[in-house]
Amino acid sequence: MIKANTDQLNQAMSHSNAFHKGNEVEVFVRDKHFIFLIDTSHSMDADLDAVNQAIKDILPLLKTWENDQKGNSQISLQVITFGGDVNYVVGSNGVFVPLEQVQIPELSASGGTPMCEAIQESILSLTSAYDASKKYSKPVVLLLSDGEPTDGDDLPIDAFSSSKLGQGASRIAVAFSDAANKQILESFLSRDMKEVGLFQASNATELVQQLKNAALSAVVGHNVNVNAAADLKA
Repeated sequence: MIKANTDQLNQAMSHSNAFHKGNEVEVFVRDKHFIFLIDTSHSMDADLDAVNQAIKDILPLLKTWENDQKGNSQISLQVITFGGDVNYVVGSNGVFVPLEQVQIPELSASGGTPMCEAIQESILSLTSAYDASKKYSKPVVLLLSDGEPTDGDDLPIDAFSSSKLGQGASRIAVAFSDAANKQILESFLSRDMKEVGLFQASNATELVQQLKNAALSAVVGHNVNVNAAADLKA
């Protein structure tokens, strides 16, 4: 919670996210959690450099959106990979990293595609992160895969409803290559993202662009082309 004298705050800040207490305004900063679920199975090996670059490119775009919220919302990030095993490469269970502190490591590929386990882990993390004393904006969970799960036939979508944070999450997905099971990835989309739809890419250049488009579309709540600056407005 941030405290400031009333004459230092823009009048707009005293509405939905603030209340008056004496001669001070207490402003609630709404946390917005963002989770990347990245397929790092063996088949992704040749394209993980593009994924790395896309995530790095997305960070300043998310910061632009955060700045546009004029202090009302703060984004923090996790990156969970699934290739053979499920691993946190940014953050940990229930711990999200502020944008300014995010360091994206080089990703490496191996093994199968435990997509169901990765989704379950994202739900557990959102559940662990919940604090009843805080205010939250809709979390975002972005799923990227070039295939289908090797640890189950159906994605554990219903489990999101058991998490106070997860049940309101905007879930978006990117299908990479013709081998991606588009039906399964479309089933991951949350109701608010159905109209936005599944993002698709067939090469590394398209993958970078579509990851950026998907990330910003989920944050602002409508279809975004990041090459058009006006689209970044909520």
